Amino acid sequence: MKHFSILSIMALALILFTGCGVIKQTPEEKRAEEERVARVVKDNLDKRSYKIDVNYMIPTRWAASEVRGYYIIVDSTVIKSKLPYAGIAHSVAIEQSKGLTFTDNILEYHDSGRTANGRHISITVKTNEDLYDYKLIVFDDGIVDIHVHCRKLSDISYRGEVNTK
Repeated sequence: MKHFSILSIMALALILFTGCGVIKQTPEEKRAEEERVARVVKDNLDKRSYKIDVNYMIPTRWAASEVRGYYIIVDSTVIKSKLPYAGIAHSVAIEQSKGLTFTDNILEYHDSGRTANGRHISITVKTNEDLYDYKLIVFDDGIVDIHVHCRKLSDISYRGEVNTK
């Protein structure tokens, strides 16, 4: 019993001391990192050259779910969209559709610039399958809310973040 209590105390001390060894950012370092991210996000959006890593899919009729490995890349006049889709097809067999996975030229691109509610960007793309309207709200910290409207598929939303690496 005595060995058990000594071992318990040693284990507790080890846990406490290893927890104190975690490196934390100072407030100045945290502020500097936030400023760096905001600057990179702004520069990339201004150049129309950015990648959004998508983390959540939010279908209209179902529960939101976490997703990995999906993205939107905007490079000047081209958009590469690799997004999962969960919804209802209005006029096309979903098995035949590529959905929201395509690379195509941007038909229209409108950037409202920075506002109090984030930066609003509207991208219209016409593919062989459908006409897509991407509405992005990009915040200074790189978080992005995405809403996609299609003619042949139900609307869907996503949440992600601008890749700043």
